Amino acid sequence: MDSLKKLRLAHGFTQDRLAEMLETTQQTIARWETGKSEPSIAALRDLALIFGTSVDDLLGRNPFAATGKDSITTNRYHLFARSDEGFWGHLGIRSPGASKSTWYPITLREANRISGAISSATRDAPWIVATTLNNRALLINVESVRQISILDDNADEVADDWELGWDSYQGHSPEVYRALEDHFLGFGDDDSSEAFKGAIEDLIEQEELDQDKCFKLILTTRVHYDDGTLRELHVDDEASWSAFCEIEQENDTLTLDLSDRESGLDVFIARSQVALVDMPLHRMSDAAKSELETCESEKAQAIAVGAVSKARQKAGPGRPSKSDNKKLGSD
Repeated sequence: MDSLKKLRLAHGFTQDRLAEMLETTQQTIARWETGKSEPSIAALRDLALIFGTSVDDLLGRNPFAATGKDSITTNRYHLFARSDEGFWGHLGIRSPGASKSTWYPITLREANRISGAISSATRDAPWIVATTLNNRALLINVESVRQISILDDNADEVADDWELGWDSYQGHSPEVYRALEDHFLGFGDDDSSEAFKGAIEDLIEQEELDQDKCFKLILTTRVHYDDGTLRELHVDDEASWSAFCEIEQENDTLTLDLSDRESGLDVFIARSQVALVDMPLHRMSDAAKSELETCESEKAQAIAVGAVSKARQKAGPGRPSKSDNKKLGSD
């Protein structure tokens, strides 16, 4: 795991220190870093929590990561993380009818990408996308939102427009959001260490979370209309991912499909009436990974079929069948 060594060194930890934090041995850390053995799921979740990243990032399978195997998104400050994929500052969006902006923590790379996307937006293509460190995926209609701010963490807070939510400063590791969802859904946590379970319990107590509050904060999709109204929806992971792709690829469809087909509810919203869609990132990421795995499987299958076909062509005609032998013998 090259990513583990990179993160450890960026945080200034020795192998001994990291081993102490995980209650394991220095030799185990060394084997993980050299690829001689793999961490358990519980150990991966602990590592993700320590470094403010995700298991997907540690394993190199984050579908939203920048190109390159060394790209690891983390909510640790980017200078300390020695990466433009570390926390840099905040994206502020003031929706129609809102008295203040909603602030989202973002990486340096995302800040630069969003800034460029805003500059390139036009009346014919006013939408941009963004992903944040507090588990949100955003579809932004630049023409309809009242204000977009990009604030360096080293800068002063915006006067009369600075109010942060429970996770809006730097966000949490994506594994925290997954664990909170699993906790309130009643799923087992056999793949988590006692330390990880304790951290989740502490957060639940600190934020006074119950099931309704947790699901509202973590799983709800919020649609901000250009007339100032807000609608909260439960949207299929696949529908969220499709909507994100439509905006990112600048498809000019008239509606956004924000359906919940598991409950039998199809929802289509006119894009021209929407200012902002705020969706749970971890659920959308699962849909993206599933689609990528399907594509890779289909590609592998196509390659295998092609290889078999090519091999058959090279082999030339096969041996004559029994019926052919009979025909040859009868002559």
